[in-house]
Amino acid sequence: MKDGITLHPEHGLNPSIEVCMICGEEMGIALLGNNIKGQAPHHICTGGVCDDCKKIIDDGGCFIIEVEDGSDQKNPYRTGRYCAIKKEAAKKIFGQEHNIVYMEKSAYSQIIP
Repeated sequence: MKDGITLHPEHGLNPSIEVCMICGEEMGIALLGNNIKGQAPHHICTGGVCDDCKKIIDDGGCFIIEVEDGSDQKNPYRTGRYCAIKKEAAKKIFGQEHNIVYMEKSAYSQIIP
């Protein structure tokens, strides 16, 4: 196995902009090359967290991310709304500590109008 990127025959390096899984901010460029079929999407979410969101988590925060009701649990459809609360508050609400929690829109809108 050789190191490096195998170029896509049509799209070359096949770049995509990586975005934060919490806030959606651009974090960097992913060079996908021939690892995917066809042209890479303009934006890609690989599960990474940006420095600003990481700082909030490191400082004792927990993110609640709103998702559409009935979303697939493996890849929930995010609405774009989110908030951060203290981990202690999250533990009281959810029964255990979390860094990131998905909440369906119907429940989220009752807590945060």
